[in-house]
Amino acid sequence: MNCKQCGTDVKGKFCGKCGTEVEAISSDGQSAEQETERAFEQEPVLQTEEEIVNTEVVVASENALNNDSDSAEESHAADLVSTSKGSHLFIGFSVAAVLSTVMMLGLAFVLNWLVGRGQFAEELIYHMMKSFVHIPVEQAAYFSGRLSQSLWVQLQLLQGGAFHGDYTAYNGLEITEVLAFQLHVPLVFNTIAGLLIIYIVVRVLRAPMNRLIKSRLQRLLWLMGFSSVYALIMTAVTMFLNPDLRFVFGAQHYTLEMGIVVWKHALTVFTGGLLASAVGLGGWKLFTNDIWLRWIKSIRTFMLLLVMFTILISSLMVVNWSVAGKNKLHSTEIVTLGAAWGSYKKEPALYAIIPNVLLQEFAYSVGGTWNVSGQASAEILGMKGPIRLNMWSGIEGELQYGEQAGIEQRDNSSILNEEHLAQLEQDLRFNWYHFAFILIFLYALTRIRFTSLINYIATIIGIILASTLIAVHFNVKVIYGEETATFIGFEPLQVLLSVSILVAVSLTASYVIQKLWAARRGKHAQS
Repeated sequence: MNCKQCGTDVKGKFCGKCGTEVEAISSDGQSAEQETERAFEQEPVLQTEEEIVNTEVVVASENALNNDSDSAEESHAADLVSTSKGSHLFIGFSVAAVLSTVMMLGLAFVLNWLVGRGQFAEELIYHMMKSFVHIPVEQAAYFSGRLSQSLWVQLQLLQGGAFHGDYTAYNGLEITEVLAFQLHVPLVFNTIAGLLIIYIVVRVLRAPMNRLIKSRLQRLLWLMGFSSVYALIMTAVTMFLNPDLRFVFGAQHYTLEMGIVVWKHALTVFTGGLLASAVGLGGWKLFTNDIWLRWIKSIRTFMLLLVMFTILISSLMVVNWSVAGKNKLHSTEIVTLGAAWGSYKKEPALYAIIPNVLLQEFAYSVGGTWNVSGQASAEILGMKGPIRLNMWSGIEGELQYGEQAGIEQRDNSSILNEEHLAQLEQDLRFNWYHFAFILIFLYALTRIRFTSLINYIATIIGIILASTLIAVHFNVKVIYGEETATFIGFEPLQVLLSVSILVAVSLTASYVIQKLWAARRGKHAQS
């Protein structure tokens, strides 16, 4: 090394020329003092056990804080995604509910326009007002004219056809008469049209909704949300459109307030919306087994055959009415469908009630007992009293006077006698289409394919329950004042029993034949 003072090359600790002490420089160019300081800094510091523990706690806390921060950020991001999906689902079923309401109102407007082109609906309402509500003729004519042109009536028919009415008569400020009635007229055509509207709306929105719905639970929540919102909107709209009709004659005022039973209406709309939207949304994948899929296809064939043959029979009925004389279409004891068709065949409103008549004729043909259970119901059909009619056992009726039956009869005339019953039985008991309905029902049952015993049992139970529910649901129900509810249609237990016998015997025979045929084909294949 060189001396810093004189620059002489020095090999010892002191410069030989000037005597200056020379610092020792390490190989890496640092002085001995600097190297000592560095060594001291690198020397490990001895810590007590308590200090070590405290240090570990601090380090663990810092790591935990970092992890919590990361997990909080991840959780926040997941919450944002979940909230976004939830809001999208809410917007989706709300939009579907609003669109369904708008389209339902549009359809009600179109139906109201079609009904207003003829006189059938007005005269039918007039007949009902005059017959079982028993209001004066001029008032019945006024109220029927207003109701037949009401959008509210068509909207109600699309939602189940339940009506509640209050008729009040005033003489000055004094109430002289109060009548309350309920009428349930569930038209098959209007009910199917209303459900179809919901199905179409949900079906159109199906693709974007299925991209958001990732589980069956979300699918169920979407359906419940849609049905709830739709029921609330439709109930509010229906209450807003309630007609309040007033007829003034001198000092006397007469009002007819039509309305709904809110909770029943909301429940009906909710149920219909739930069923139609469930079919429209799809994606349930309840049956993935090929055996069950073949069975479902055969059930679909069974239903299509019933619909197609029913349309064929109704067409033949129209042909029969066209060629028959007027005296054969009319009955002196009841307003028949043939007579109504002869008088109103050019009016669209008539064809809305034809599916109901066909349904009741079908239920009657397979063993159901057709009931006109009270005087109020009998008067709607122009009959003199209640009856029970079965194709195999014949007709039954109450041969007594209206006052004796506990129902006010303004003209106090005899409601039924032996002659009336005999004429009704002759007009109604047997017709060619009753036997046609039995044959097509039995034939359609044979098209159901059974691949297991479970299929067989499920088919019997399903068809029996579905037939009973449909037949009973579309009964026409009437409640007049405080009287017991009356109806035109079928009793649940009687329909259940009659359909059970026919379906069980037919499907059992079909199941046995299919099994024998399958076994025979198996033997031929082996040979």
